[in-house]
Amino acid sequence: MDYQTFLASKSKRFQGEGFACDVSALPSAMFAWQQKIVQWACKKGRAALWADTGLGKTIMQLAWADQVEAEGTFHLEGLLPGAEYQLEIETPGHASASVEKLRIKAGETLKLPALRLPLADQELGGVVVDPRGKPVPEVRVLAGAPKADGVAYGPSRSESSPFTDALGKFHLTNLPRGIPKFEVVARRTVAGPDGDDDIQATVEAEVGRKDVKIVLPDPDQNRAPGKAP
Repeated sequence: MDYQTFLASKSKRFQGEGFACDVSALPSAMFAWQQKIVQWACKKGRAALWADTGLGKTIMQLAWADQVEAEGTFHLEGLLPGAEYQLEIETPGHASASVEKLRIKAGETLKLPALRLPLADQELGGVVVDPRGKPVPEVRVLAGAPKADGVAYGPSRSESSPFTDALGKFHLTNLPRGIPKFEVVARRTVAGPDGDDDIQATVEAEVGRKDVKIVLPDPDQNRAPGKAP
């Protein structure tokens, strides 16, 4: 092996991990060569535009940003190899998504499947009572959905207050579409002899119901040490 072949064997060429640019969405004020640069940057996925003074870096950067936002792609850097991460994604009007137990090896780029965030405009309501049927106020009520392909979908972060009112009633809004049943958890923190205790009860409920009834046990029936998140 000669020296040039040796050097060639050590070289690494980045093939790109981006996406195809939507040329029709580029600003009409751009020159053709500026559009080509933006297309190249989108295709690469990670790129720097080393255009000289006066060549339109600003409009190219803004056009690139519009493309990235429209495509919905993201790239996280500076993660520690071997560490365990939890990815959480949220955007107004759509369900939140969570992916747990992500581990990355040194030198590895972890590619996730497309995360499709359904619209979050469904509702669910009801009442929380104690074993004697008396309404329980100031109880936190949350709705969760089963994981789909390792992704947990939840309500939009802009949901209304998840606490019961003075009559024990709750009203959860901004729940994601496409999920027929939710696991509804009522949780209350009470003071115990050894610190705060969590008292909770869980039921399954169909989306759209307004008459969900959750019976919260008395503190001495269901003591679970720990603080509510």
